[in-house]
Amino acid sequence: MLRMKRLVLVQNDPIVTSGSIQSNKYEKVVYQAWDNPWDSINDDDNVVVLGGHMGAYDIDKFPYLLNEKKWLKDFVSNNNNLLGICLGSQMLADAIGGRAYLAKEVEFGIKKLKFSSDNDLINKFNNQDVFMWHRDSFTLPKEICVIASTDYPQIFKYKSSIGIQFHPEVTIELFDNWIDSPGAIDELELHNYDIKEVRSRLSELESTFSHLVNSFIEQWIEVD
Repeated sequence: MLRMKRLVLVQNDPIVTSGSIQSNKYEKVVYQAWDNPWDSINDDDNVVVLGGHMGAYDIDKFPYLLNEKKWLKDFVSNNNNLLGICLGSQMLADAIGGRAYLAKEVEFGIKKLKFSSDNDLINKFNNQDVFMWHRDSFTLPKEICVIASTDYPQIFKYKSSIGIQFHPEVTIELFDNWIDSPGAIDELELHNYDIKEVRSRLSELESTFSHLVNSFIEQWIEVD
């Protein structure tokens, strides 16, 4: 009997969980980055590095990020399968020679992406609404092309790894938890975002987002 493939989710923030990511086609394992679980992750694991309220550069406040980025660099350099979401994409960019940084504006809400290159797997997100909420962005090495963007880069690929800046795993429950975090509403209102309107639209799209992210991940890890 064949062993099920493992999907390992690395959590960087207690309130930024795996959301709608769930399938009976793989074994789902969750680790917390602050527990330094790196010896428990195998080269044949499919790893999703989740988001967080911190920046990839906040190693003084969150020292576990330093060990995580060292592990991440080795893991992706060996052509292993990694998907970085939001903070995860920023740390992936750092690991391959780019730089995460604090952007001028918060990017929040539901948008469509502008695609600049073609990729059968990543094209699942072409012409689709996606949800984003981040203040940080990143630069990439010259040899790495941005596949999709808004005013900021949103998707890129490096070897077998993919960075996604938006949140394909978002649910209403996650959104509400993030809104309730300290300072979240003040920051969004400062930038004149209509939180109620975004939440209403997210509620309409929640099941679509769930189907899309799970279809994407199943294809990404090549489960039957």
